[in-house]
Amino acid sequence: MKNLLLLAGFLLAIPVCVMATDRFVDNTLSSGNGTTTFNSIASAVAASDINDRIIIAPGTYSEPQLLLPHALTLMPSEDAGIVELNANVVFTPGDNYRYEVFNLELGQYSYWVGASGNQAARTVVHFIDCQAENWNFDSDGWDIIVISSVANEDIIYRQGDIIRCDVGDEIFMNNEAGSAPFDRIQSVIQCDAWSIYLRSTHAQYRVANNYMLYMYVTAWNTDASITNDFINNRFKTTARVYFAFQGVPRYNIRFINNTFNANLHFCNGTSGTQGDFGGAGVAGNCGNVSFGLDCNAPGYLEWSYNDLPGIFSCTPNASQPLVLNHVFGSEVPADAVNGGKPTHEFYDTDLTINDRGRDGGTWGTANYPAELDGKAYIYTLDMPADLFPSVPVNVSARSYQRH
Repeated sequence: MKNLLLLAGFLLAIPVCVMATDRFVDNTLSSGNGTTTFNSIASAVAASDINDRIIIAPGTYSEPQLLLPHALTLMPSEDAGIVELNANVVFTPGDNYRYEVFNLELGQYSYWVGASGNQAARTVVHFIDCQAENWNFDSDGWDIIVISSVANEDIIYRQGDIIRCDVGDEIFMNNEAGSAPFDRIQSVIQCDAWSIYLRSTHAQYRVANNYMLYMYVTAWNTDASITNDFINNRFKTTARVYFAFQGVPRYNIRFINNTFNANLHFCNGTSGTQGDFGGAGVAGNCGNVSFGLDCNAPGYLEWSYNDLPGIFSCTPNASQPLVLNHVFGSEVPADAVNGGKPTHEFYDTDLTINDRGRDGGTWGTANYPAELDGKAYIYTLDMPADLFPSVPVNVSARSYQRH
């Protein structure tokens, strides 16, 4: 908000600081004062202004569908308090809106959105320590960060980070139509899920230290200046990787330090066709034991220090543009400890060589303790390739700390 004063023929804008209001909800109250105290979440939201905090006493709240009209924070009044809300929660997009949601349990209900937001001024939603049946943000212009939360079924979104979550069924990262390439890496880290679907031609992927059965990669950002990384994941028994390898514009993929439990099948798409690159489904022609590479495509594919050797349908010759970096570590399972890629970029947090599998590397389980005890953990981290004294250190990180 601004007050406009006309002084000496000049229009001078003097900003006025508008403080957000804390609005308290307790359903044991017979009524509230209608300004700062309420006995329902919906009534507090209806009275709120942008960026207010809705602070909720622990308990069960059975209310109609809850529409959030503008940027808000929803949080329990007690640190260990759990708020059970029996309502679907719907978010309204707005330029640079920022929603924060803590410790809300929706039972059989969901968080969801129908309207698209402004891709140039995204609506950001943080969910921390929450639970729901589904997260459905399958619209443009949203940035969704879900941390330490539980989805009984699916998480569906187009941009954001899914960190340290338990997902009963699938995680879907869908394509955002008409947008420029995303300006940051899209991360799925330390999650336990049945399947992960990656379908975005705009996203740069970092899929690290997850535990899953199936992974479907049918589209990715093929820009030559970036890499798409699949690092330190642990696949369940009878794992399948569905990858649209045929007819892609460019390879810029790295598979490093993953464990497959000695059982891996590939779905490669139909030979000589586009496969399913850029589509919404999965690649066909499944059950293969080899990658169906197109050695005439540009770019590179790295398969290094995984616990299976990787079999490829072709090996590029000098006249073909594809670069294939194929390094297979030891077959001895015990060598998973300090048996990963020895580059500093992939070191464990104790600065030893990367352990293969979910416990190893920059995003290993050691950096995601069950109890934070007031400490922060770093959920995305770009390390310098080397840490020698003569090399400038440039570390980019995003972290979470619970207060």
